[in-house]
Amino acid sequence: LLSVLFVIFCIVWTLAGGFGAPIVLFGGFVFGNWLGTALLIVGMTIGGTLLYIIANYFFKDLIREKFLKRFKNLEVKFKKSEFIYLLVFRFVGGIPFAIANVLPCIFNVKISNYMGATFLGMIPQIFLATSVAMGLEQVIQESAEPPKILDIIFSPNIYIPLIAFGALIIITIFVRELFYKK
Repeated sequence: LLSVLFVIFCIVWTLAGGFGAPIVLFGGFVFGNWLGTALLIVGMTIGGTLLYIIANYFFKDLIREKFLKRFKNLEVKFKKSEFIYLLVFRFVGGIPFAIANVLPCIFNVKISNYMGATFLGMIPQIFLATSVAMGLEQVIQESAEPPKILDIIFSPNIYIPLIAFGALIIITIFVRELFYKK
């Protein structure tokens, strides 16, 4: 029951334009790495897709007016292979989650491609963030007294996901350079 409520909360959170980080850390802290990741991916994909549908139907012209000039160079790429480029767009990140959910309106992305790319593209980031949250929860439970910051940072449950997250950021920088090349 708690899992279902959390997925519903993720959907509502996403529709309300909430930032991804707080809910992802909460999901990892409460549900752990694997279940937290699964629940978050499902909830945020459904919420993001609903937000995309609403934005595409009601606000498409406004979104195009505000963002088309800035992302015009991506239009040709999206027309070539919208699923692949949306997947890369989701993987690369760097854009606030609520805006990233509505930007594909500019490119007339099919709903099925949007859902699939959103689902797959968010997995690495969410998995790593829930790993950090789960590691923090484990460090807190293992300590008789509040843990010191160095105990938290040097816990393998924390530093391994942080190193992986750093590697993901470096990969993202290179992919972004290729993706946004004119």
